[in-house]
Amino acid sequence: MGMIQAQNFGAAKMALAMRMKCTSLEKALAKVDEALDRGSIIRTHVMRPTWQLVCAENVRWMNEVSRERIRRQVDGYLKQTGTMVGEDEYAHALELMRQWLQGGNTMTSDELREAFAQYFPIDREHLVAYIWRAENSGLITSGRARGNHSTYALMDGRVPMQEPVDRKEALRRLARMYWRGHGPATLGDFSWWAGLNIGEARDAFLSIVDDELVLGCGYAYHKDCRIHGKLAGTSLLLPAFDEYLIGYADRCEVLPKEYERCCFTRNGIFFPVRFEAGQIVGSVRGGKETRFR
Repeated sequence: MGMIQAQNFGAAKMALAMRMKCTSLEKALAKVDEALDRGSIIRTHVMRPTWQLVCAENVRWMNEVSRERIRRQVDGYLKQTGTMVGEDEYAHALELMRQWLQGGNTMTSDELREAFAQYFPIDREHLVAYIWRAENSGLITSGRARGNHSTYALMDGRVPMQEPVDRKEALRRLARMYWRGHGPATLGDFSWWAGLNIGEARDAFLSIVDDELVLGCGYAYHKDCRIHGKLAGTSLLLPAFDEYLIGYADRCEVLPKEYERCCFTRNGIFFPVRFEAGQIVGSVRGGKETRFR
């Protein structure tokens, strides 16, 4: 699937577990936790400035593709909040994190805040700025969880070094991943999911369209997609931010416009939804399920 949304960490793990071939959901969730602890799955920000789960072998080149765009977006957000951080301050903060995390150490965001307080007047927005820049620069990434607390670790200690990937090849990989994991989908859907402008999205699409995609009625799917089979059940409850809904710019094929506000808010909060025979037929808000089909 390339990457999946992970603002809600528990929901993201559930979304992965539900798609695995395991004898029980509990065993699947345990395997997801093991992969996260091992570092074969990374929780980070790539392609868009939101949390994602990404395979470790993809995180470096994905970060490289989206680095400058995400940096501009985050800098714009910080400017709106009145948080001004100069390059010298960033350099100092990143060097401190490098020292604190070396030797396989990990730190929670609260521990980073306490450590920074010895050097800077620290508030939430400055802490966010330092962590964002360190992650965006490829210095840090997600570390092993400590109970219910997420941690940060040095990227080089968690993710093996990899051969650089040029931008053209990286975009080709993104397109292949998207249509393998999300097809049938449109060019606009891919542009939204990858955070790419439509020109770059089109170039990536064209780089694989002849050899790898099947086209029809404005949609495409990858030749490796599984298009036959049977659902394990007729009704499923999908977790919040599930890719079945959030992975597309246009969701009208599975969710009529009049029911969108039942499933997600204007500012991008997605709720758990009920799935039946390919369609979204209900949502869960405040612990209460509402059916609209």
